[in-house]
Amino acid sequence: MKWLYFSIIVVAIGAIVYFFRQQPSLLLATSLLLLVPGRIQGHLWRDFFRGRRLLQRRQCDRALAYFHNFLKRLKEKPILKRAIWLSWAVYSRDIEAMTHNNIGVAYMELGDFKKAKRALLTSISIDPKYPLPFFNLAIVAKMQRDPARARKLLDKSARLGYRQTTVDRLIHLSESLLARVEGRGISEKELPTLP
Repeated sequence: MKWLYFSIIVVAIGAIVYFFRQQPSLLLATSLLLLVPGRIQGHLWRDFFRGRRLLQRRQCDRALAYFHNFLKRLKEKPILKRAIWLSWAVYSRDIEAMTHNNIGVAYMELGDFKKAKRALLTSISIDPKYPLPFFNLAIVAKMQRDPARARKLLDKSARLGYRQTTVDRLIHLSESLLARVEGRGISEKELPTLP
């Protein structure tokens, strides 16, 4: 499935380059068509992207505040989940599952494996086909000296599509770059407090 998305992106870029040579105005129209939905999603999910950006900076306490605030907004306005269709998602089409996975990663970074495991299991309960929480649970199992469980979880993650390949690394990099762009403008006065 990832290769399909990757191939579509490569073909789309090739088509844009071809058409740019034919008609520069077509490039502008295509660029707007591709960029505007992502900007809308960035606005609607600002707290999610800010949390991701802070998580990348290893500012886990601050990231958790943004993630929890985002989950609160999702509960208040479930329609925000539909903004997933404004961009491509490879591993999960459920932003709530992705948010719980990121919360689990933040708790892992803080060394609170009990809370990490709870968040990752919540992510799996929302989207059982999402491979990243299985991968992250494997890390928790490894840290808790349970290599047999870690191996099972890694195998499950691989069966669901996350194999730590070059494509997986490129996807992770593109998601990180998106979080940097859409998560900009973080200030102390905007920071939500932890629940």
